[in-house]
Amino acid sequence: MVGYTEGKGERSSTMGALILAQRDAKGNLRYVGKTAGFSNSEMLRLLVKMKKLKASKPPVMQGVPSDVKAKEWTQPKIVVEVKFYERTEDGMFRFPDYLRERIDKKPMECQIR
Repeated sequence: MVGYTEGKGERSSTMGALILAQRDAKGNLRYVGKTAGFSNSEMLRLLVKMKKLKASKPPVMQGVPSDVKAKEWTQPKIVVEVKFYERTEDGMFRFPDYLRERIDKKPMECQIR
């Protein structure tokens, strides 16, 4: 995870979706999509952690669509697990849903395969 988008409606003061990235074969971060589907309590818990990891510039530049506007970029230190229907031809997650944070995994383990 490398950031989050601005929330809308009830979540306008918090966040909308998590911005996801994985490492490619060369170790570079590559955008793979956004995910939501977390409870309010989980969102607030993640938000506290992410605020401590604020990044001054986007940690991922490659492949981020122009319509993805980050409210905040974060250092890529939090690993989350998502379920998804499939990957698109360009490696994006199709219909990703947040499952949980993975404290047992290191960010370098999140490789595109």
